[in-house]
Amino acid sequence: MDGSFRLRAVTLTLFLVFLTLAAIDPKFCYGNSEVHCIQSEQQALLRFKKDLTDPLNRLASWSGDGDCCQWVGVVCNNVTGHVQGLHLRSFPPPLIEFFSIDPHLGSIPPTSNSNFSSLATLDLSFNSFENALIPSWVFGYQNLVALNLSANGFQGPIPIGLQNMTSLKHLDLSANNFTSSIPSWLYGFSHLEFLNLRKNLLHGKISSSIRNLTSAISIDLTSNQLVGKVPRSLGNVCNLRELRLSDNKLSQEVSEILEGLLRCVSYGLEVLEMYDAQLFGHLTEELGQFQNLTKLSLEVHLLAAIASAVVAIMIPGPRLLIAAIVCPLESLIIVPIPVVFSFVNIAALKFSLTLPLHGCCH
Repeated sequence: MDGSFRLRAVTLTLFLVFLTLAAIDPKFCYGNSEVHCIQSEQQALLRFKKDLTDPLNRLASWSGDGDCCQWVGVVCNNVTGHVQGLHLRSFPPPLIEFFSIDPHLGSIPPTSNSNFSSLATLDLSFNSFENALIPSWVFGYQNLVALNLSANGFQGPIPIGLQNMTSLKHLDLSANNFTSSIPSWLYGFSHLEFLNLRKNLLHGKISSSIRNLTSAISIDLTSNQLVGKVPRSLGNVCNLRELRLSDNKLSQEVSEILEGLLRCVSYGLEVLEMYDAQLFGHLTEELGQFQNLTKLSLEVHLLAAIASAVVAIMIPGPRLLIAAIVCPLESLIIVPIPVVFSFVNIAALKFSLTLPLHGCCH
């Protein structure tokens, strides 16, 4: 049995288990049986459903004689019964291909007269909507704390209509076709904890105003067309734990980036991904000050240069630093390799770099 078949078998098994649990207890997925939804909001959901295309009848539970708090994808407040979450994401592409289905909701209404005053979470991801733009009614929910519009094929600039949604803690616009620079107003989202803009066509520089994302825990800008230097002000984003900048055109010395992060960020940063970002130079002693780093992803030529500076790298142990080699073949191959820093004290500093014996690195 080859690996591909085993993976498909495991995926199918997990999917069937999920469906079984959902069938046994609808509350496994959504809703709360202790409260009933607001009648006006139930009618608003039914109007919203009429404007959607639902080839798999995913929203079959959305009917006039049911309690909308028990409907698939609807989450109500446990006390008030108001709709506070709409989770209408589709299946990721691997599952769609595996089951040969089309679960997308088709087009999404450009306007809506629905008003869910308590809506806090909206997830429409992986639906590949036919619309080219984010519908304007989304911008009306300015109290949202989580918005996921990833993998929907939205185009054009990141819409200015989002600028008033300053309560957001989680914003995911990844895997679309946005073509603007990162708008200046986005850097003012001081409550934002998770920002995902990966896999778009964003260009321009990362502004020094990124320091204003004071609550940010994870920033993912992977696979865009960003240029210029990583601003030193990013080092002042003290809560940052994950920073992903891979597959851009930064053209900067890697040690300069590390030096710029040597402020409060260095104490908590756990993941730093910068492969295929057109970086150059080599790692220096600054790396030793990232005491909680567990994953570092760089191109192979940057890793190869580390040996010359390893005596100056001081990482308290035991720690495990996992690097990634990117091989410049027809398609990128990322091969995980262990780089183990396990030391009782600095005097016992050792360095081990194990390269794979297959793939592009011989």
